[in-house]
Amino acid sequence: MWVNPRPVLTIERGYGARLGNCYYGSTYTITALHPLSAEDIGNIRKADLIGHGQEFYISGQLIGEKLIPVPATLEWKSMRDVAPSGMDSVEAKIYDDATGALIPGVATNQYTKKPLDPMDMPYYVYVTEDRVDSSD
Repeated sequence: MWVNPRPVLTIERGYGARLGNCYYGSTYTITALHPLSAEDIGNIRKADLIGHGQEFYISGQLIGEKLIPVPATLEWKSMRDVAPSGMDSVEAKIYDDATGALIPGVATNQYTKKPLDPMDMPYYVYVTEDRVDSSD
């Protein structure tokens, strides 16, 4: 099996700055194993996991050095059309069918007995920004 060790969703607080008198901005980076829509990111904010100010912006999906627009919504069919931000090369591992415990050794194809090649698994990175004044 190929099991990606990357968490399904991570949120990292980036830099913050004083934008003016009693006015501050912060960035957040969201990394997910599946593509997110603007609606999904908005729901993360509604859950109070990112941002707390009057203004909230989705800067975009980070691909290389570029930020590209995030679609408002995503249907399951359109999710496959979203380009990933990056790829993880994940090694195949052997797990016990009954317990799920990791078994030491080299994972092989059950028919050819050849070692399994690593599999590329996508991840998606999104950048957001919030702005707040000292009254919040």
